[in-house]
Amino acid sequence: MNRSILRAALALLLGSLWASALADEGLLGYVKGAEVMPKGAIELDQSLTYRGDKGRGDYDAWNSATEIEYGVTDRFTASAYLKLQAIDTEGLIIDGYLPKAKDYGPKPSGVEASAKYMFLSPAKDPIGLALYTSFSYDWLDPHSGQDKDSLTLENMLVAQKYFLEGQLVTMFNSADEVRIRILRLASCASGTG
Repeated sequence: MNRSILRAALALLLGSLWASALADEGLLGYVKGAEVMPKGAIELDQSLTYRGDKGRGDYDAWNSATEIEYGVTDRFTASAYLKLQAIDTEGLIIDGYLPKAKDYGPKPSGVEASAKYMFLSPAKDPIGLALYTSFSYDWLDPHSGQDKDSLTLENMLVAQKYFLEGQLVTMFNSADEVRIRILRLASCASGTG
C-alpha cells in the first residue's frame, strides 16, 4: 500500500514538472525546447525576475529581459534581447569584498543575441534536436549593481521528445558557457600640489 502511494505521488510530481509546449514557448523557465518559430513569425517575450536577501545587508534586485524572436526559416530562429536592472543594496559582502551601496530604478544593463537551428523536429521526427547559441554583453553586475563589463558566449545542445500524443514533453539541455570579465581601467590624474 505504501509503495503505491509513493508511486502515485512521484508520478504526480513528475507530471507537474512537464508541460506541453508550442513553438519555442518558454514554459519551463530556463530549460529550452528544440522547436523554433515558424518562418516569418515574430514573438515578443518579457521576463521579470526578483532576487532578494543575500544573507547579509539589504538586497533587492529586479532583472528584466525583453526579447524579440523571429522565425528566419522553418528551421532557424534569431532573437535579440534588451536587459534592464533595478537594484537596492547596502552592507553586502560579495565574493569577499564589500561593494558600495547602490540604489537605482530600472536602467539598461546588457544586450544579447541568440540563434537556434533545429536539425530534427520533435513533432515530425522520433526526437527533436537543435543547437542554440547566444552572445551577450553586460555592463552592470547583477549581484552588486556595480559597473562590470562581461562578455558571455553560450552553446547548447537541445533535445526534446513528445510522449502520450504531446501531453507529456521531455526536454534536455547540455550547455557550455564562456564568460569573460572586462576590467575597466579608471583614469586617474596625479599631480603635485
